[in-house]
Amino acid sequence: MMKGHFCIQNNKTLLFKSLIHPTSSHNLSPYLYFFLSSNKLNSSNISSSNFVITSNIRGYSSSQYSNKVYSWGSGLNGKLGHGLDETKIVVPKEIEIKEDDDNNRVFNQGKINKITSGTTYSIFSGYDQIKDRQVFYGCGDNRDAQLIVGNGKIQSLENIELLESPMLKSDQMKGKQLKQLISGTYHNACILNDSNSNNNNNNNKDRSLILLWGASNSGQIGSPEYNRVQYDPYNNKVLSEIGIKKISMGATFTIALSNDGKLYSFGSSTFNELGNGDMFNEREPKLIDNQLLQDNEIIDLECGFFHTVALTSDNKILTWGRNQESQCFPVPEGTGKGSFTNVQYLDTSSLGDHDKIIQIGASNLNSYILTENGNIYSIGSNDHGQCGIEKSNFKKGILNKIKIGDDGNIKVKKFYSRFKTVIVETTDGRFFGWGSNFDHQLALETRCIYFTPMELNNLNRLHKDYNIIDISISLSHCISLNSNPQK
Repeated sequence: MMKGHFCIQNNKTLLFKSLIHPTSSHNLSPYLYFFLSSNKLNSSNISSSNFVITSNIRGYSSSQYSNKVYSWGSGLNGKLGHGLDETKIVVPKEIEIKEDDDNNRVFNQGKINKITSGTTYSIFSGYDQIKDRQVFYGCGDNRDAQLIVGNGKIQSLENIELLESPMLKSDQMKGKQLKQLISGTYHNACILNDSNSNNNNNNNKDRSLILLWGASNSGQIGSPEYNRVQYDPYNNKVLSEIGIKKISMGATFTIALSNDGKLYSFGSSTFNELGNGDMFNEREPKLIDNQLLQDNEIIDLECGFFHTVALTSDNKILTWGRNQESQCFPVPEGTGKGSFTNVQYLDTSSLGDHDKIIQIGASNLNSYILTENGNIYSIGSNDHGQCGIEKSNFKKGILNKIKIGDDGNIKVKKFYSRFKTVIVETTDGRFFGWGSNFDHQLALETRCIYFTPMELNNLNRLHKDYNIIDISISLSHCISLNSNPQK
């Protein structure tokens, strides 16, 4: 909460000046003015010449007020950020650090701006103005160096802690701000750019810093040297020199999208995850050796456990990798686990001729497409309801249109998919979800599989109080990044 002085203008508007953060000795902005309706405050909010702005006040921007982080699902290993006492959470709960010291300054002042979660852990990041660099926090499992610290001596973090290492404290981090933070199953990556650089400009590629850490036994970190795990984040200068705008991660492989629309892959290739048409692992990033990919400009990509989908500039989808569950194209029943496909076009004929694809996604054994008109489609395994289609209506190996709401016509704004759970935000600001809820990943009380979209009222209430701006779904838990309340 923030305190400051106020005066009333025209009996309707409050003028707030010189807002002070209670844990700071200096003004957040010496000449900061806010105009709010006077009916947002009551006498209990005001003491002498000070006032308290509470979380139910609407109409302020996230750059001026603090972000919040919430979690729900299974609390095993402390990955929810609430210690070991919280074994499960159904109603999303705000994550707070009780110790108010310099290490926790960024988290406690609400400056977290990126979140991610792997199989059994959570990571949060924000920019520390005093240290002039991005800082990272984490909780949960650390047996594969997912949380950077300990060098093998700390198996898990039961509570949220600051994650520091020689690389993260080096001068190379100075002035670099986080563009992307992402997790695979047990490995992670981030892209950092100078705050004054144009992230999509090839001329600035040498300014980027691309770090990878965690499990690295299959080469998924991109280092030429073999390490089973990588604690201190590896500075992948090969990717920095190429110029990368996005990274996506599967179970044990990584694919990077360059500024000029090309894909570079490294890691395991048991199912042709790397797209080269073979089963040879790669330790360092290499341009994918495939004519279809080289002939197309790729504008987005997403990796599932062992397959990938990529969106081209002409609104087509390319896909490759494991295909036992028909997530790339139809295969006969009983196809073996070793089934995989080379790079090929996904059949999108069920979409309208002028239906532009605006988002793609991939989870364990599934792929998803969201179009400009608000329709969402799924393909792949439906064993845990991941496709959002009743068993009797599900068609294997082709895109299934998912119907949201009682009439099936509610439009989708964006979606979040990972493992066996999907959550969508609709254009009218509501949340629906389907798939596995065995660990309350959907914030629903009943532990079961949901084959069709269910409205998620716990998330609706959270969104009403504090805007949900990002959700990271893991195997058995979820975390969300939330900003200011809606107007």
